[in-house]
Amino acid sequence: MHDLIIIGSGPGGYEAAIRARQNGLSVLLFEKGDIGGTCLNRGCIPTKALLHAAELLECMKTADEWGIHAAASLDADILYCRKSAVVADLRGGIEQLLKAHGVEVVNAEAAFLGNGNVRANGIVYEAASVILATGSVPSFPPIEGIKNNPMVVTSDEMLLAPPRSDDIVILGGGVIGVEMAAFCLSIGMQVTIIEALPRILPLMDKEISQSVGMNLKKKGANILTGARLLRVDTTGESLDLHLEGRDETLNAGMMLVATGRGGCLDNLLAECVVRPEIRRGRILTDSDCKTSLPNVYAIGDITMGPQLAHAASAQGRFVADLLAGIPVETQIAVIPSCIYTSPEVAAVGLTEAEAKEQGIEAVAGKYIMGGNGRTMIAGSGRGFIKVVVEKETEIILGAQLMCERATDIIDEFTVALVNRLTVTDMLKAVRPHPTFTEGIQEALESIHNRAIHMSPSKRRG
Repeated sequence: MHDLIIIGSGPGGYEAAIRARQNGLSVLLFEKGDIGGTCLNRGCIPTKALLHAAELLECMKTADEWGIHAAASLDADILYCRKSAVVADLRGGIEQLLKAHGVEVVNAEAAFLGNGNVRANGIVYEAASVILATGSVPSFPPIEGIKNNPMVVTSDEMLLAPPRSDDIVILGGGVIGVEMAAFCLSIGMQVTIIEALPRILPLMDKEISQSVGMNLKKKGANILTGARLLRVDTTGESLDLHLEGRDETLNAGMMLVATGRGGCLDNLLAECVVRPEIRRGRILTDSDCKTSLPNVYAIGDITMGPQLAHAASAQGRFVADLLAGIPVETQIAVIPSCIYTSPEVAAVGLTEAEAKEQGIEAVAGKYIMGGNGRTMIAGSGRGFIKVVVEKETEIILGAQLMCERATDIIDEFTVALVNRLTVTDMLKAVRPHPTFTEGIQEALESIHNRAIHMSPSKRRG
């Protein structure tokens, strides 16, 4: 019998396995597909590889402004081969790490039977504890004409092969939708986004949502919000999309469904006599990632938490330490969110509106990055850094960023949140010049109307 069985080798699963081995536990890891799960093979890494190419294309479009003259063209097949090579290299590295740490890997689909028992390839394995980490799969809304339609794809297919159409309709204006829209626009496709809610990125700060929408529109995107798709008809090599309240149809060569992801539960619990508590297709857990079953944990996309690779990784390490009796300090409830548009978007903690909804008296400081030297050099246009603090104590409650390297800069605010740092604490550090991080200093100083590179506020002056 093993100390721990893990089903799923995504970021949560493989990091839990390595950490458990570091803690001296015997580990058996099951994976029915490729090591690395969705993030590495069909998510974060391939998406960012494509967006890196898109960024290079965008840079070349403005190279003339710097006296650099070069013709830019895209070979999509080569791009996708390079993307696949990056994924393969990273996957190989993880496989070697698992081997080096002594993790026993079984390449087979595993079914949880209950009471620490797992079956794969007709063999029943047993462990003192089990971690369910099977991730998520794209979900299809119940709309006539989209399922089993070769011209309708999910992010999985978009990342597998280059789009063979000049135009695309993206159903869903969340993170996956806007990132894919940014990529498609950069490679010259016509893009329409259909979002049922009043704005794209509905879970983000309203100003970020509006700013991302403005940037996408400047690049040629057609964004339809408050729009409901009723059905899709296929006519030859074209899709006819019927929207509620519109007489005319939308036409496109292909459609991407980006309306969310559901927990990957198929066959995982088929023979489990007593199933863990599940809500809306995802397993419920407590603050320690425990399910309703004894000695059974669930992490990552399969749970009700944020569907983010770094959240799964943190949860995996957390549980592995917990099982070994090692005190855990990581605050897995504080998870930053990142969007790899241009400029990037990142957020952590509360927005000003969310703080007020919770009855917290909060104030915000904001710096428009147009005055930042590095931002002007990069030519990334409008962006900002916003920080939300409790009014009386000035403890950092959250931050919302839309600027170059936002996905790196957000870490400074994440550290501030988990350590309950104040504005004064964060202003103790001297930030280098010229950098994008200087915007942090300005945003913090603006709370007291002391920002150097901003005009004085009439409201506070």
